[in-house]
Amino acid sequence: MIFSENSSPEAFDRLRSFSESAVRPEDTLTYHELLGFLYTINCSPEMISPGEWMPMIFANEEANYRDAEEANLVAEAIMALYGQCHQQVLAGSPVMPPSCAPVLPAMDNFCDGAPLAQWANGFLIGHTYLENVWGALIQGEWEDELGSCLMVLSFFCRYRAGRSL
Repeated sequence: MIFSENSSPEAFDRLRSFSESAVRPEDTLTYHELLGFLYTINCSPEMISPGEWMPMIFANEEANYRDAEEANLVAEAIMALYGQCHQQVLAGSPVMPPSCAPVLPAMDNFCDGAPLAQWANGFLIGHTYLENVWGALIQGEWEDELGSCLMVLSFFCRYRAGRSL
């Protein structure tokens, strides 16, 4: 299965607009950070319930929904992205979302607003959240292997200072 932000473009566009709205908490994950964060959550060696990770999307603050309908639409879009990523991880074939693909010139991928850099930020936020889960399972030579993978996956990261976890 290929990651498809096109399977429900209206829902994902609405989610993107919602997350970028000025009424969201300051450290709300951007749309592309959310994609990286969900990848990390889905790769966890333990099942993490949405009730545990969903508040992190809005920096553990109120999301400032306009009404219950908006809250439901946003939650449905987040869970649709989560489900797509989950299916790919279970199948052993996760792919980078097309909107996070590297761009040319290559240095543009390091800019704060670059989708790839944002994806890497979300990935690192998720990994930091799950560090104890992974640390309890990975020891010895696997520690080095995980460290190498993390280095590659977070290469473009421009972690936001002060981001509360």
